[in-house]
Amino acid sequence: MCLINSILSKLSTLLSAPKLNVLSQICKSILTLPNKVTMLDISRYTGKSYRTIQRFFSIKNIPWNRLNTKIFQQFVYNKFDIYLFASDETVEPKVGTDTFGIARFFSNLRKAVISSVAFMTMSVVSVNRNKSFPLATEQVIKSPKVEIASQPAKAKSKNTDAPKKPKGRPKGSKNKPKEVSKDVQYVVLEKLLQLVTTLLIAVLGVLPSSYLLLDGYFGNQHYMRLALKYNLHLISKLKVTAALYFPYDGVCAGKGRKPKYGNKVNAKNINDKYLVSTRQEDGFLYQTYQFHAWSKNYTDALLNIVVIVCKNLETGKGGHCILFSTDLNLSYLNMVDYYSLRFQIEFNFRDAKQYFGLADFKNYKEAQVTNAVNLSFFMCNFAYILIEHFKEHFNLKKVSILDLKAFYRTENIANDALRLKIKQKKTVNFFNMEQIFNIAKKQAVNF
Repeated sequence: MCLINSILSKLSTLLSAPKLNVLSQICKSILTLPNKVTMLDISRYTGKSYRTIQRFFSIKNIPWNRLNTKIFQQFVYNKFDIYLFASDETVEPKVGTDTFGIARFFSNLRKAVISSVAFMTMSVVSVNRNKSFPLATEQVIKSPKVEIASQPAKAKSKNTDAPKKPKGRPKGSKNKPKEVSKDVQYVVLEKLLQLVTTLLIAVLGVLPSSYLLLDGYFGNQHYMRLALKYNLHLISKLKVTAALYFPYDGVCAGKGRKPKYGNKVNAKNINDKYLVSTRQEDGFLYQTYQFHAWSKNYTDALLNIVVIVCKNLETGKGGHCILFSTDLNLSYLNMVDYYSLRFQIEFNFRDAKQYFGLADFKNYKEAQVTNAVNLSFFMCNFAYILIEHFKEHFNLKKVSILDLKAFYRTENIANDALRLKIKQKKTVNFFNMEQIFNIAKKQAVNF
């Protein structure tokens, strides 16, 4: 408990003492709970009443984003490390109609559109640690569809004497502003980017990352413009059927603008001069190509393309994937490595759902849902810091969240046994960390 309080003491400037006290009790109880994480279960493992836990979850405007940023600044940030921004959406199934923000969202796990709530999370990925730290989370709210009365189609005019529209661009016309994505995820992601960049610059003085990692769903020109708006390079994935064109390198006719598009890229038959890596592993041949290319769906910038071709040497069958970045100087090794690190945010979703209540919350009001979801991601950061401390304190190479829960569950049982034996609580001598560690070995995985 002393370790939990020492970590949370760094947040004393952001939360009042009573709220910080309740938060420390909640964090301890969540690490002690063996199964689901709900308000009722939390109250059973704390010295607080159920009504106190309810009041905490009903508080509006808890600065979760600032709390996560403060944790990142105090315990994670290292100016010699490389950091990447990553963002993705997670969906949690819900039934009924009372939960705030419930709608129909596509679930990758079920491969179908289901009744659920959705949340977008922005995290910072540490390259040296291979770990993602969630900083901000926003709920995705779909606006209700407005039914428009169908109007009868206008009959085509048969008047052939009407003047024809003149060719060319009308005189004095101006360029129209570029379209913005109509996806609700775009609006949420823009809000998260603005929030996270502002917080990090205010706390650290600099923006620690130059890259934004997004899944292939977000790999289009709208999100590319959004990344460039915040001085970030986008790293994402294209469809295997994407139409790419080499820059034109032919001779110009001398009139008009120089042609932009050259030969079309055939991803299944790329010239060997673009081959940068070849390796063979477990009966598969992996060939990596890197080049610059244009896409008619990304007209604003030339793209740095990396194509990874995989071929089964036994059957001859194969496939390929296409990664891209707006940073033309990024090497293929870094691009592949950075995009692979994007998956670390999926581990945040897994931990939040499996251990910290993202899949268990029964709240349905707006403030309660917001606090329950943000608490689960805050606990992810909190657990990662505790894991690093346990590795250093007990000289361990590997510590999991299950090990943490085994430790705190053992501490809770041991202290309860002492309280039963010695009725006067003020005379209870709590076990130290080494004694609890030896008892927890029977339940832990890596101790």
